[in-house]
Amino acid sequence: MDRYREIIENIYLVFAQYDGGIPFDCDYCHPKDWQQYFVETPLREISEDHGYSLATEVVDHWFGSLVYRHYLPRVLELLGPPFLVDDLCPELIFEKLLAMGYCQWPSAEQQAVKEYFEYIA
Repeated sequence: MDRYREIIENIYLVFAQYDGGIPFDCDYCHPKDWQQYFVETPLREISEDHGYSLATEVVDHWFGSLVYRHYLPRVLELLGPPFLVDDLCPELIFEKLLAMGYCQWPSAEQQAVKEYFEYIA
């Protein structure tokens, strides 16, 4: 498990340059107080339930790739051991990564994500 923690810490480090804020652009789907939670809660303290919402939200609701990358470390942390968020199909994350331009991200970001998936596979 020590290797897993190293991988997670590296992901947080690699993606630390991105600002957070309200991740979704949909007042119809998410009330303002729910969205405010993401502004007020430190990234590493986002709950499993809110993390699940981050992981499953449709791509067109996100404010964009930069905001997505801010939240990605917490999403991946919750999806991995000890699997705090379950009932989630990995294809959903792969779909979002591609939609958010993963193939054009800097190599350090791609490598951090790849290393994560190689470890948990």
